[in-house]
Amino acid sequence: MKASTFSPLIITFLLSLTLFSSCSCSITSRDTREEIVVMSYNVELLFDEVDDGDEYSPFTLEEGWSESLYHERLRTLSYTVTQHNSPPVDILVLQEIEGEKVVKDLIDRHLGKRGFSYYVVSDTSTSPIEIGVISKYPIIEARIHSVENMRPIVEVMLDIKGERVILFALHLPSKRIGVEMSELQRLASLKALQDIKRTQYGTYYDIPYIIAGDFNESSDAYYREGEDFQTALMIESHEKSIEFNQKGSLLVTGEIPKNGSWYSFYLDPRQMMNQAVDGSYYYGGLWEGFDHILLSEKFFDNIGLEFVKGGIVSNSTLLNKKGTPYRYQGSNNKGASDHLPVYVVFEFKQ
Repeated sequence: MKASTFSPLIITFLLSLTLFSSCSCSITSRDTREEIVVMSYNVELLFDEVDDGDEYSPFTLEEGWSESLYHERLRTLSYTVTQHNSPPVDILVLQEIEGEKVVKDLIDRHLGKRGFSYYVVSDTSTSPIEIGVISKYPIIEARIHSVENMRPIVEVMLDIKGERVILFALHLPSKRIGVEMSELQRLASLKALQDIKRTQYGTYYDIPYIIAGDFNESSDAYYREGEDFQTALMIESHEKSIEFNQKGSLLVTGEIPKNGSWYSFYLDPRQMMNQAVDGSYYYGGLWEGFDHILLSEKFFDNIGLEFVKGGIVSNSTLLNKKGTPYRYQGSNNKGASDHLPVYVVFEFKQ
């Protein structure tokens, strides 16, 4: 892992404070509501209307992409964030956005009026798609952590009604280059993340942590791959969990996390029994839980922010006639994404 860098991300962060500090929907106006919602969503290649030379096909002006199509996609995304969740979303983590302009346009035209006033966007020269965090609550610190030959890890510290929370946002490599090869890359990214957290322990030992994003891997990946090789996510109760954790795997559980493991609602039968679908991504006839919001043990100690529930947003507008994600269709400007959003709800305990 390269050393953490600050300049591109901090500049973006400072711009967000300057541009949106006058928003009429102030953050403090909603402080009476006790529930806090975090959503993570891979929006599937959301490019703006300006050709920079690294856009994926068909999102170039030459191939028919346009300002009107771009803004229609922003409206669809905004509708998903603001209309499909009750209680409403407070913190939004996005993957596969082109860059800062997408986030600024989304806030200027849509989310700003809903109270979203703070944002951070990764800024990498090697990837045409970035990671963004948009929040109604102040982002008081922000860092970008470079991981060699892979997408960065975005870290923000949020002030949620006086309680500080650290959120890591990421987008791990897909399996397109091969399952085992890409697994090594996902392992490297999660090992880097755990190293970052470990260096912070003395300073932030009492702060709750969230890891959110597209992992391109389900919580039970080790079983899905036939237990043939180590996976980046590993169920805590497995006999090899300690061994794999020492080699980089992130331990996940559907119970109250302990010993450095992370809570995943996918592994909690109480949460999944209420879901209309079995995952956030559908491929090859199988549902996968690729999109995660993992929680540290501090969300389960009956102090401050406490976990209430988590799940997958699967209303009819996000699903096609087969009941799977209605991915965006450039030919008719219909659909949303090949992923479904996931969310968790917290409430304050006194």
